[in-house]
Amino acid sequence: MEPISGRSRRLSLLRRNVCDFLHFSRHMKLVPIQRVMSLSEVVAAREAAQPKPGWVAIFAKAFALLAERRPELRRTFLDRPWPRLYETIASIGGIVVEREYEGEPGLLITTIERPEAMSLAAIDAAVKRIKTAPLEKLRGFRHSMRIARLPWPLRRWAWSMLHWVGIWRVHFLGTYGVSVTAGQGSAVSTLIAPWTVTLHYGPFAPDGSIDMRLTFDHRVLDATFMSRALVEMEQILKSEILIELRGMAAAR
Repeated sequence: MEPISGRSRRLSLLRRNVCDFLHFSRHMKLVPIQRVMSLSEVVAAREAAQPKPGWVAIFAKAFALLAERRPELRRTFLDRPWPRLYETIASIGGIVVEREYEGEPGLLITTIERPEAMSLAAIDAAVKRIKTAPLEKLRGFRHSMRIARLPWPLRRWAWSMLHWVGIWRVHFLGTYGVSVTAGQGSAVSTLIAPWTVTLHYGPFAPDGSIDMRLTFDHRVLDATFMSRALVEMEQILKSEILIELRGMAAAR
């Protein structure tokens, strides 16, 4: 019987990106918080809407509307050359999607600016473009690949600059993130990411309830504030978002 052997393989550009992403996130003081949201009316309105927006678009806009009212959710912790907070005037959503490159699936991060000022249809179209457009036409992908092709010391230096310069950080990563696997029927319970707040949630229950999770940087925000933020986000979903979805159904 032939003995079992193996071989070393170089990291692909996509795996380099993920490793650098996690290395950059290692200093984050992340805490998860969860709330069961009852969204049966929102589910029904989405089903009737035309076009029917995806849940990523719906939750990304709901959080951006919340951050419009709560500037704390637009803050990022910078620790170099001294600890401080960087606050933006508007939100930038960092959307994580899976794409295939050179025969290998991997994660791609791209950003959507001012989702609070966009329609659900426009946000959904932007997310679908991220998932389907040729990769070379996506600015975020081109930028990530340029960095991934650098030698290891230069890659780490490039990422380290995001600890220093707030405007670079938010335009490269966003002010908050959305990373979900609910479409595959599962949910991530623990998440490592470089955003002050990352949205991740599970599949909907038959009664229209959903486990909404926010993983937040405890250096910027506290659990009591985030608990109230989840309540307010649910209210936004049941008011502004619900009204817009019903308007989309009426237009059909």
